[in-house]
Amino acid sequence: MDLTHYEGDGKDMKRTMLFNQSEDKFIVMEDDKVILVIKKDDLKFDAKKYYESFFDNDEGTFDIDLILAEGYTPDRVGKHVYNTILNLTNEICDKLKSDSFKSENEIKNES
Repeated sequence: MDLTHYEGDGKDMKRTMLFNQSEDKFIVMEDDKVILVIKKDDLKFDAKKYYESFFDNDEGTFDIDLILAEGYTPDRVGKHVYNTILNLTNEICDKLKSDSFKSENEIKNES
């Protein structure tokens, strides 16, 4: 089952990632692959792995939907972890799409 959903083309593509949990960890999946793991016993967030999984891509896609996996209802901690990742992702995507992050070519073309 393909868990990645792309809409649009090129820079306007939207990526959809699923948030779920197993017995001992919270996971984010894309395209049937686990791309981010947060263990329940320590709740450590690996910022480098997060960046590489969410933003270090060749597509230039900065429109990301993080949704709850079908049938998954998070507990209190799961809701907190999900909301933290969701809010962080939305803030970063908004900044990357803003004028302050335009490429040099985009700025030259506007002149």
